[in-house]
Amino acid sequence: MKIRKFGPFRAVGAYAKTSYSLEQSPETAKISQLEFGFFEQWFGGLIPHRLDRCEWFHLTTDYETDEFGSFTYIIGHRVWQFDTIPEGMMAIEMPRQGYAVFNVDLDHDIPCTETKLEITRFFQDTTKYRRAYTTDLIISNRSEIRYFVSIE
Repeated sequence: MKIRKFGPFRAVGAYAKTSYSLEQSPETAKISQLEFGFFEQWFGGLIPHRLDRCEWFHLTTDYETDEFGSFTYIIGHRVWQFDTIPEGMMAIEMPRQGYAVFNVDLDHDIPCTETKLEITRFFQDTTKYRRAYTTDLIISNRSEIRYFVSIE
């Protein structure tokens, strides 16, 4: 884990307003539907001006309270301009801010679950950093996954 500043950046992606409780049931979960559309139906290919066609992000923002409240989830690409936003997608401009950055060890059987547990333990064990619940993101490509957790 490293503490670093990241941003600013622009991004476009498919989005949904959801909550922790909605995501617990397959009947009400919205994130899995967005991810299916992005990866299986390649909604990401509709996004113009992508900085990197092999990199994508999962972004959580507009937290109502914390990870157990409602939030906006976006899956998409960083872009260099916003002149065209595809239907059903949104544009977001992220300011530069501080993050605790966790690299996923892809050699684990369940790597993202292990990383989420590491994040939880980190914030339980430290008094130096607190989660900001502003914007958290996961940036992925074909060989690496990094979790960026906003800090105060």
